Amino acid sequence: MNNARKPVLILGVGNILYGDDGVGVEVVQELGGEDAHPDVEYIDGGVGGYGLISFLEGRKKVVIVDAANMGSVPGDCRLFAPEDVELTACLKPVSLHQTNILDVVRLAQEAGVNAEITFIGVQPASAAPGIGLSQELRGKKEFVKAFVRDYVIHSTTPVQ
Repeated sequence: MNNARKPVLILGVGNILYGDDGVGVEVVQELGGEDAHPDVEYIDGGVGGYGLISFLEGRKKVVIVDAANMGSVPGDCRLFAPEDVELTACLKPVSLHQTNILDVVRLAQEAGVNAEITFIGVQPASAAPGIGLSQELRGKKEFVKAFVRDYVIHSTTPVQ
């Protein structure tokens, strides 16, 4: 466990080659450049698979931002605990990219990572091949960033 790490990790995951599936990556990249919270680190996890486990180690809290097909309007954001995502995953796909972030989280927990993990799902408009967010999601990006920022601020005070 690396005690020198910031206690809170905001991890954006997704495949930027599939349109809105890259929303987690794009939002986290932008927030990382805009926000300077002393306890928060922003990482672009892309489609890193099991390699992401090392980023989860030594954290008190991990927030994973990812595209999630929730059957709602593009840009809608919802909070999920890992067990909620697992239940939903049995019913229909939750994540649009090929990396199964749930398996990454499960393996990390089995390996002793005990961070509090929360998912922020963002409803995509399209996950068709192509670089860049859809027009619908581009129009909602500031809302998505504010949702993530507000959640991080309210859930990380105080970090002990």
